[in-house]
Amino acid sequence: MAGAEARTGSHADRYRALREFSRTLEARLERLTAEAPVARRFVAGHSTDAGALATELAVANLRMLPGTLSFDVPAGCGLNFGVVTRATTAEAWAAAREKYPRPANTARVASRLAASTDSRWKAEVLSEAAAAPGYWRVPAQAMNADSPFYVGSYEEVAGLLADLRRADVSAVLLDLLPAAAEYAHLSRAVELVPEAASQP
Repeated sequence: MAGAEARTGSHADRYRALREFSRTLEARLERLTAEAPVARRFVAGHSTDAGALATELAVANLRMLPGTLSFDVPAGCGLNFGVVTRATTAEAWAAAREKYPRPANTARVASRLAASTDSRWKAEVLSEAAAAPGYWRVPAQAMNADSPFYVGSYEEVAGLLADLRRADVSAVLLDLLPAAAEYAHLSRAVELVPEAASQP
């Protein structure tokens, strides 16, 4: 379930409309769950309204990976971000820049998009603010992705995923290029997560 992103009405008004839609959807899903399993549901958004609606519906609040890579996020929330990983950090960045080149007009497009939304996560991902090593905004700023990316070696990605586990993040939704090689690289990183999670 998407957050209350729209071009008209106040933020609170849009969440009231989303709440009404959610109640209708929940009633319909209750009838369906007896016959077939239902995929996990989220309410996306960083605002207080988004968190309150997620709690009311007893679903997870879905957020974007923060630029600080500090995970003072609500317990049980989900995080959405893209990943480019390779054996070394340098190889990961080379692959990322090849697959998501930065168009010359990226800053201008990002500035215009940021001015047209009151979404906190979009404002962050479209900004040029300093960010933690590995955090990369270009795919979203160039409108080639909906989320920020993390770029790093297998060990660095495993460390990030281990940090998310320790922060009680309940789900990770990853944006990957639809290529078998990308899934193979991610698999190499995921295999290292138990080892990374055991480190302080």
